[in-house]
Order: sequence, then C-alpha cells, then structure tokens
Amino acid sequence: MSTMPLPARISELGAHEVNRARIVVLHAPREAPQEQTAWSLSLVDIGGRVMARDHLTAPDCPHPLTDIVRPYLDLIGRAVDGEWISDLDADGEVRHRARLC
Repeated sequence: MSTMPLPARISELGAHEVNRARIVVLHAPREAPQEQTAWSLSLVDIGGRVMARDHLTAPDCPHPLTDIVRPYLDLIGRAVDGEWISDLDADGEVRHRARLC
C-alpha cells in the first residue's frame, strides 16, 4: 500500500514549483482561541494538484483574505491577482480561492 507524500510547505518550494503555482486556496476553517480562525493554506497548479500547504491562524472574517495570505506569498515572490471566489468544497466546507500573479 503506497501513501501519497505530504505537500511541501510554501517556504520549501523551488523556483520551478513556484512558477507552476496558479491558485491560492484558504480552506478547512476551524475555530481557534481568541476569536480567530485556523485555516489550511494551499498552493495549487493548473491541474488542481496541491503543491504546498501551510496552516495559519487569522482573525475571524471579514478580515481581508489577501492580507492573511500575503506573508506566505511574499516568501515566494507571488501575489493574489484579482478577486477571491468563495464557495463550498466537496465536503461542504467554506473555501476561498484566488489566482496568483
């Protein structure tokens, strides 16, 4: 039985992987102490493959989503391009997605 390798952390991506990342996704929200939300933050390629994943804690929404992900994207020289799309994933959980430039 083979197991899928865990995605790298965003700071561990090489230049090739950074260039392939097309979408940033904030997903799997969980309650955290002090009126905050714990999120999973994923970078995804055009084919939908998760290339990197980190976990972060941020103030409850409506905190600007771009401000939440900016420190992680700054590490790899990328930024959010345009508006965020908010919907539900296959498990019915909130997710927020945006293109990267």
